[in-house]
Amino acid sequence: MSTRPHTPGQDRAHATAVDHWAELGQLSAFLAHEINNALTPAVSYLDVAEHRPPGDPLRDKALDRAALAIRRIARLSDSVLALAAPQEHNAACAPRRSADLHHALGAALLALPQHPETPALDIQHDLEPAQAALEPLWIEHVLINLLVNADRAQAGLPSRHACITGRRRGPRYQLRVEDRGPGVPPELRQTLFDTGVTAPTPAPGTATAPIPAPTNGAANQPPPEPRSAPGRGLGLALCKRLLEHAGGSIALDPHHTPGAAFVLDLPLATPQTRAA
Repeated sequence: MSTRPHTPGQDRAHATAVDHWAELGQLSAFLAHEINNALTPAVSYLDVAEHRPPGDPLRDKALDRAALAIRRIARLSDSVLALAAPQEHNAACAPRRSADLHHALGAALLALPQHPETPALDIQHDLEPAQAALEPLWIEHVLINLLVNADRAQAGLPSRHACITGRRRGPRYQLRVEDRGPGVPPELRQTLFDTGVTAPTPAPGTATAPIPAPTNGAANQPPPEPRSAPGRGLGLALCKRLLEHAGGSIALDPHHTPGAAFVLDLPLATPQTRAA
């Protein structure tokens, strides 16, 4: 039985369809990864609330943080799925909104996973006021991802620190996120932003000590230890994708020591994007 040969146009259409399905598969993995990252602390917050009586301020705080994490999932889902549009549509619909970087940082800090009873990551920040030409949720997501990584990298240390600085550079804006952890091994630096690559985390057993059981008899067992989703090598790859889609970039500063420093290069907003 003979088959009719494909025309060049059919071959191109087939290759485009294959690429699009591969793209959808990668975006689905990204989305599942980020949903898991948001759900994991949400479940921890609900566990804390379950061990506290009604009216306990800690219970209310945990429920508020759980609700915030769940609402973020809905916003992030819409944002990531927008990248699944065909390439020509995607380019035409590139973000035209602008992000107030001070506001975006504040939103990221509010959404950062944090156990209500354990010391938070000490975050120092100094940003020159600016509007960046990208979706606010995208820069919020990138900052959350980098800060969560910084927190994990310093697990078991007496204190955990991160520093965020931002300065204008002509029509661009440079944002730096630094930590005091062990840094990124040299052998991973070239592929750190590839899908499936993740930096090693501290050995098990170095996390913060368990929190004590409530003394009011609300439960016989202490609340579970705060949990974070294990790294799967997708978070930094998605950060890179979001920033590049908006005309920005992210890189590891190979000269920073001790710890790790990530440098974000962002396009500044124009009058048109500010008005969007």
